Parts: sequence; structure tokens; C-alpha cells
Amino acid sequence: MATRKRITATVAASGKGGVTVRQKFGELRAALADGWEIVQPIFARPLWSVPDNSSTAFNFVLARERTTRLVTVPSGRTVQRFIRDQRLLVDYRR
Repeated sequence: MATRKRITATVAASGKGGVTVRQKFGELRAALADGWEIVQPIFARPLWSVPDNSSTAFNFVLARERTTRLVTVPSGRTVQRFIRDQRLLVDYRR
């Protein structure tokens, strides 16, 4: 069963990920600041834009009122720390 978790958006955007990781994590933080909630679990899947499945992306399902939204963030130290610090559940099945 999916559970929602309200996260405050005061997480620092530190770490040295690529521009895409920074931009996508920023999009997630902005959504949380706008009142969206993370629906758990988060889905860790191969990043579709990498041909050999060597990179992982985290798919965050967000909910607000009666609307859902998906934000995909490529794996990086910042997003992994965020997931760990917030004690979010992650589904790693492929």
C-alpha cells in the first residue's frame, strides 16, 4: 500500500551531480515546497537514456489533492542522501 509523506523543502542542494541531477532534484524540491507529497515507495529503475542500464533513476510519485505527478531524478549523492535522511522507502526491483 502506498503511503504519503510530507517533506519540508529546506533540503540543501549540495553535492556535485551533473546538471540534470541538480535540475531534476531542484524540480522535486520545488514541488515539495508547493505542497506536493511523496507517495511511497519510490521506484529505483534503470535510467532510460543510458543504453546499458548502468545508471539508476529514482521515480518519485507526488500527490496533491486529487492530482498525481511523476518526477524522475537520476541517481546522485544528493538524492541518495535525501532519501536516506527522510527515511523514504525505495523499491529496487527491476
